[in-house]
Amino acid sequence: MVHIVARMSDDPGALASILTDLRTRVNLIGTSSYSLGEGSAIFSGFGKILSSSQGAISIQAHLSKSPMVRSCQVSESEQGLLVDKFHYGFQTPNGEAYMMVPAISLSSTFEAFVETFKDGGETILFYQGRDYALARMEVYKRIVGSDPKTMFNNLGNILKALGWAAAEIKFDSSGNALRCVNTECFECSAKTKNGRKCAFLRGMAVGTAEVVFGRQFASDEPRCKQRGDPVCEFVITPKDGRPLV
Repeated sequence: MVHIVARMSDDPGALASILTDLRTRVNLIGTSSYSLGEGSAIFSGFGKILSSSQGAISIQAHLSKSPMVRSCQVSESEQGLLVDKFHYGFQTPNGEAYMMVPAISLSSTFEAFVETFKDGGETILFYQGRDYALARMEVYKRIVGSDPKTMFNNLGNILKALGWAAAEIKFDSSGNALRCVNTECFECSAKTKNGRKCAFLRGMAVGTAEVVFGRQFASDEPRCKQRGDPVCEFVITPKDGRPLV
């Protein structure tokens, strides 16, 4: 497996030219491209080398000959592990540093926290999740706009990319509540001994709704994977009782 990153001209046909050059050398399984401004763009692709005679060095040399390519680097997997050495975390407007940890490690930390502080621990996790969302959604709001459906769709994609959740947020049929259904909950990674639910993510759901609508919300978790349910579900309702749509 290889990871190919090429800085190319941001011109019509540049991406097609790179894909054509790679067609007989790499079976691409995932690609992306984005503009850098000032007439240049980045192509990023992961794939499997088609011939044993090819390698990262030869593919890089071949791509470098393309008139559309200004520079490129090709990294090969080592002992079955392929690491993206070009991109580092998420690109944010204010240059924040991110780190990644195994989901089960963070879930186990939350479990120990609740075991120590009991109900008070869940309350703290809820408000920490809410405060986190209040801060983060203001950043995302500036990037993607304030339309609720657009923000909820983007939030679902962001949470999945971060490995926190695979969540879908929709308006309840009554129009008086939001339902957040999470099929991949990181808080449920470690089995609980305390009967806890997903307090941190529930707090995130509340904080998100408060940023989007500018109102205060209450929440409930009628379904949780920790209790044997197939999904975790949060129901978010406005405290003032006014409909959302």
